[in-house]
Amino acid sequence: MFVRWILIAVIAFMPASLCAQEKKKGKKKAEEKFLAEPALVPYRLTDTNHTLVRVKINGKGPFNFVVDTGCPVFLIAEPVGKKLGLEKGWVTLDKLELEGGLEMKKIKARVETPFQIEGMNGMGLAGVELHGLMGYTVLAKFKMDYDYTKLQMTWTPLKSEPLPPQMRGFFGFEMEEKDDAVHIKKVLSDSPAQKGGLLKGDRIVSIDAIKVGTIAKVQEVAGKINAGKTIIMVVERDKEKRDLKMTAAADLGGGSAGMEIMIGLVRVMTAFLGAGPPPDAQPRGFFGFELAQDGKAVHVAGVLTDSPAGKAGLKKGDRILSVESREVNGIDDVMRRASTLTAGKTLSLTVERGKEKVDLKITAGEGF
Repeated sequence: MFVRWILIAVIAFMPASLCAQEKKKGKKKAEEKFLAEPALVPYRLTDTNHTLVRVKINGKGPFNFVVDTGCPVFLIAEPVGKKLGLEKGWVTLDKLELEGGLEMKKIKARVETPFQIEGMNGMGLAGVELHGLMGYTVLAKFKMDYDYTKLQMTWTPLKSEPLPPQMRGFFGFEMEEKDDAVHIKKVLSDSPAQKGGLLKGDRIVSIDAIKVGTIAKVQEVAGKINAGKTIIMVVERDKEKRDLKMTAAADLGGGSAGMEIMIGLVRVMTAFLGAGPPPDAQPRGFFGFELAQDGKAVHVAGVLTDSPAGKAGLKKGDRILSVESREVNGIDDVMRRASTLTAGKTLSLTVERGKEKVDLKITAGEGF
């Protein structure tokens, strides 16, 4: 059985698809056929064991994004948004390219820095700078096969568009229980709660006619309210009951009344520890050939035109015998060495062509 791979070596990533480096076909049918096929998406685990992939946004990048199945949207950190000329808030991306050859257009995204990303970058916890979260609006377009024993995932585009995400409602207040009742401890500035007239000290009587007497009950009721829905909260203030209307905003995965406090704590801890983000990774090496394996034999299935491999003389059909003078028994043997090489470094191969052995040296170019 043949297993097809694409070789683009990288410091910490597995090779990406050869198709990603080819120029787009002018015909729509060719593009549709390409998008319908599975792609091998290189990934790595960060020091915090988050799954990390690389993307280009509107042709710029690459940027490091965490694959987050718990995030409802594609979330871009504000510093990256600024580089891209995107304002904070909701935006529509013209083009999103995922390393491995997948391309999407007109993707809705949110420019906002979640405190988790700010915290990990501030203290260098992930081992690499993070630029955002890849959530439901992108992930739901694919069937993804995870295998942590390999260095790539298979992403298969789905034929149908995913349903719009139902984002949990966010109101922006903190609570405390006292005297067998739930009282407002804090109201965030410019939040739906503040805009609805909620004040510190108010006692919550009911939410949409459902009586609430504990924080747990408030959370249970509020947890079923989606973004955009308007509720009526009855509160008691100065022994008088008041009906307050407030429209839930979107909770983007870290949205709670304590988010501002958490961000503040992260910044204080970062300053106290003197920590900072890790240095940028070196550019990955790109070689530009595709491999196929039959048993233990590894053959060159294709060579990209004008690639470093093509210029070095590698040809389709060559059987790779050794890499850096070490015998090759599978594609992984080639990848393991190539993945350590950055742009400008040389990969030495011995290949069998016909009945002759040929020694080749391929100098890595810049990758994705």
